This record gives sequence, C-alpha cells and structure tokens, in this order.
Amino acid sequence: MGLLLFDIDGTMIRPLGLGRRAFESALRITYGRLPEGESFPYDGLLDPQIARRTLEAMDIEPTHDEIGLILAAYVDCLGKRPPPDAGAILCPGFPGLLEEAAARRHSIALLTGNIRQGAEAKLTLAGLESTLRLYRDAQDRQCGRAQPDQAAA
Repeated sequence: MGLLLFDIDGTMIRPLGLGRRAFESALRITYGRLPEGESFPYDGLLDPQIARRTLEAMDIEPTHDEIGLILAAYVDCLGKRPPPDAGAILCPGFPGLLEEAAARRHSIALLTGNIRQGAEAKLTLAGLESTLRLYRDAQDRQCGRAQPDQAAA
C-alpha cells in the first residue's frame, strides 16, 4: 500500500488544448480581447502564473482581484465545455493504472498546477471526478505553502 501522486495535463488527460481554449474564452468574456502577438506555452506553469503573464501581456495590472476574476471566468468556461469522448481525453493506460492501483490498495491523489476548481472541472470532463481527491494544487502554493515560481507543477 502506498500513495501515488498524479498531475492532470499530459499525465491523466491528453493535452487537447481544453485549458487554453477555456482560458481564451474567459479572456474574451472578461476583457473582450486576447493578448496581441504570439502566445506563450502554458506547459509547466501554475494557473495563477498563466493568468499573471497573460494580464501583463494585455497591459492589465495583475492584481490579486484581476487574477481571481480571470481564473473564475476560466473555471466557468471549462465547466461549460461539452465533455469529449473519454477514450479521446484519457491518456493511454491510465484507466488500467487506476484499476491496478485500487487492487493494490494504493491511495491516489493529485499534485497539480491547476487551481482546485479547474482541476475538478477537468476531472469531470474526463469522467474521473469520483476517482481522485485533490491533494495539493496551485491555490495551495499561492497561499504560502510554496512559492509559485519555485514550485514544480
């Protein structure tokens, strides 16, 4: 019996651009526009870091309130996305890994750069909402448990 920690994007679910599309929708809804120029890669960044960099690229001061506003809109947009086919969204072998871990009585949890509500929305889209409990997320890191720029996602 042990504890298995998983990230979400690229480990449990395929990186199909669900988060980026939801984030861009949130920007359009909240600010009526996207940042000009080339976008930066989201890989390895915490959700609050993505919000901060995006706001800076849009010449909007990334205050706590602005970051909270855009992250709330992001979660709302994620929750409104139609669920993709589970076979298309889940990484190959992950459902079998969950079954094997359960058979061996391992505890399974998340350690992710997603904010809690975003992680829950992604797990729901993948049909995994009742399988895993959240262990640590980007909000935990933002609350002083680790510095976001020093923590690995």
